[in-house]
Amino acid sequence: MTSERLATGDGPLEPTFRGEPGGPTLFRSRYAAWLDAHADTPLRLVVAPAGSGKTTTTLAWAQQQPAKVGWLTVPAGSDARSLSDRIAHVLRDVEASGEERLRSSVVIDELENADASGRAFLANLCAFAPDTVTFVYLVRSRIAIDVRLPESRGLVATAPLGHLLFGADEIALFADSLGVRWTPLDCARLHRATGGWAVAVTGAVRAARERGVPLIEAYPGWFAAEKSAVSELIDRATERSSPSDAQAFRRVFGSPEEPAISDLVALEQAGLFVDRLGDALRPNPVVATMLGATWATGLTPDEIAPAQLDMFGRFRMVVNEREVRFARRREAQIVQFLALQPNGRATRAELLDAFWKDGDRQLAAQGLRTALSAIRGAIARAAGADGVERYFVTVGDTVGLRFEAVISSAHRFESHVNLAAAAEARNDEVLAGTHWSAASKIYAAPLLAGEPSASWIEPMAAEYAVLADAARSRVPRRFPMRPIPGFKQPPTAHQAALGGR
Repeated sequence: MTSERLATGDGPLEPTFRGEPGGPTLFRSRYAAWLDAHADTPLRLVVAPAGSGKTTTTLAWAQQQPAKVGWLTVPAGSDARSLSDRIAHVLRDVEASGEERLRSSVVIDELENADASGRAFLANLCAFAPDTVTFVYLVRSRIAIDVRLPESRGLVATAPLGHLLFGADEIALFADSLGVRWTPLDCARLHRATGGWAVAVTGAVRAARERGVPLIEAYPGWFAAEKSAVSELIDRATERSSPSDAQAFRRVFGSPEEPAISDLVALEQAGLFVDRLGDALRPNPVVATMLGATWATGLTPDEIAPAQLDMFGRFRMVVNEREVRFARRREAQIVQFLALQPNGRATRAELLDAFWKDGDRQLAAQGLRTALSAIRGAIARAAGADGVERYFVTVGDTVGLRFEAVISSAHRFESHVNLAAAAEARNDEVLAGTHWSAASKIYAAPLLAGEPSASWIEPMAAEYAVLADAARSRVPRRFPMRPIPGFKQPPTAHQAALGGR
């Protein structure tokens, strides 16, 4: 981590923070992909409660951009004029870099700090700003800023909250990057206990690293050690809310009985630790546990662990610590083939070409149907009949693995390689070395070394071998990193972790 002194809108120069205080930053690919997919939208709105990792995750994305990204953290009491001046200052700093680009991006954090005139100004900024500028707003609640008018004109895209919540797959990647021992059941249990809340997930994984214990043992210790700090985070959030929202918070999290849906809706709108996931409203399980709302702590049961696919050396598929036993090699090969696809999916035609290319098409189609049925049966014997769809799906012409519930060592390896390469591209070789190290540990043997040679294995096996050699040869080095104009270094790592972003 390095700091540089940069202009922050107006006033004195401030140190600009690069990297994450508590250790390596995990690049959140789903969130970053959403930001990139909406790069042409004038305003990208990111709404998530305190502790969700908005600032750290957006910073990691900004550091990956080929051009500088401006950053403004709104000071308390900022009015429309002061915000206009500060944004102009940040844009001048970005433009001074001399980098050619079609558009500049400015991240505006802590919008809640602006006064009424400042929030009104920011709400409509995207409607009259030049086409050469786009904005990313980071806010804790939907009521912090009213963007309904520009939203009705198609000028606003709102990030799904689920992109900021850790899934079991991202928990595994983060544990890998810190050298923490884990199992799929560990990841499932941590996901269930935390709901994927970033401050709790990253805190538990770092606690496992610091104490040298497996992931499954770390969360209770983190919860006990940080209970007062998380309580302070909750208190700060409720103190900033309206009296009616604070009362609704006490009714929801202070009651042993399930509350009225209207209270849940109000808390979700206010950013008070109720998450909207699709059509469901889910109280934050960490907050619920801390405040004794026992009705809420079991709302998202996840009794079935993610499936684990061992792809280097001997192939294995394990669910709930039970190995899935395939009756025929062909069934295992179809699962392997799917695991090597970028999204875990393939069409029936692709599977026929891979495994029955020279056979009679009608007989081949019947053979595929039989194999898919046998795969479902093998998974059901390990996970139960109701658990098959969690891992393996057939929808129309598409067959696939659900990567959100399947942790493949090949996917983990490739993810760490991509994260390492991206970090190297921005001269962040400390973080790159962390991911190269994780990749080299995963590559315990050549890809599917225990399987018969096949045309769809050989190119991937050769590519992975080259990447593994590259991983083993990398040595972490320290280089200056690109500053984000306007991003201020938090006072302490503890405040950065629990500062509500």
